[in-house]
Amino acid sequence: MSCEIVSRTNFELPTSTENYYRQGKDCSEAIGTSTRSTRKQRYPFALWVIFAGLVFSGLDLLYGIIPDLRNLFYFDPFIGVVGCFVFLCFVSAFGVILTRRRWSFVLSVVVSLGFVLPSLFVYPKPTQFTTFVIATSSIGILILVAILSFLCLLNLKKGLSLKKYLSSPKSYGGMLTMIVLISIISAMSIGAYEAGNSQTSNSSVTVLIVPGASKSNNPTGHFSPQNVTVVIGINNTVVWINHDYSIHTITSRNGLFGSGLLNTGDKWSYTFHTVGYFSYYCSIHPFMMGTVVVKNA
Repeated sequence: MSCEIVSRTNFELPTSTENYYRQGKDCSEAIGTSTRSTRKQRYPFALWVIFAGLVFSGLDLLYGIIPDLRNLFYFDPFIGVVGCFVFLCFVSAFGVILTRRRWSFVLSVVVSLGFVLPSLFVYPKPTQFTTFVIATSSIGILILVAILSFLCLLNLKKGLSLKKYLSSPKSYGGMLTMIVLISIISAMSIGAYEAGNSQTSNSSVTVLIVPGASKSNNPTGHFSPQNVTVVIGINNTVVWINHDYSIHTITSRNGLFGSGLLNTGDKWSYTFHTVGYFSYYCSIHPFMMGTVVVKNA
């Protein structure tokens, strides 16, 4: 029985208490359905995914740079850039959920792609598990945020609630969200397995990224030792350990090897099998340079 508007001239009392109760119940259900529909139209599913994704990524990145903030006597420009991304993540997140204006979706796309695209070139290895988890989760979620923000931008004038893939989790949008989350969890599982099974050879040489290495005029230098010599079959594995408060990379000049991002405490190793002279540097701080000389036994 549907709700009816009862006029004064055509007023009918219910014939029984049961009928009266049913009429009231039907009206309550209709009002409840209308309220849920209004909320759904005001805050479609895609908005909540974008908001949650941006907030999570901002907190994720903030957690990643907390160790680097302990060095109060030196400001690393790279940490400042990451801090700007954190701030913009929060601005775009609350802009999307509170205003739903075009600028908020544009900012969401720009922030997401602005972080994802450069990160692909310095993607950390699974052996740096904490950094790997932060990068994997942030990149995966921000890709999803960029896609949904772009779709919202295209359908903003028509109405987001008119598109099921934006308004309901039981749609292609919900399926895409689940795929991304499952992919992130799978990548983390693989990373955990790789990190747990990574072993450093006993015949290795250790190179430290010294505290303060992100300063070009650091009195103790950048790598210790800066130049190493290894012998194939004896000690041809080099292990780099980041003892600095800043994030660094170990990047070969000829593209032979690259560590990806190394956060404080991370280590990365590479085994040389070819005789030669190999120079490397930090792609974030190019003034940090070192060399590895590989000889035959």
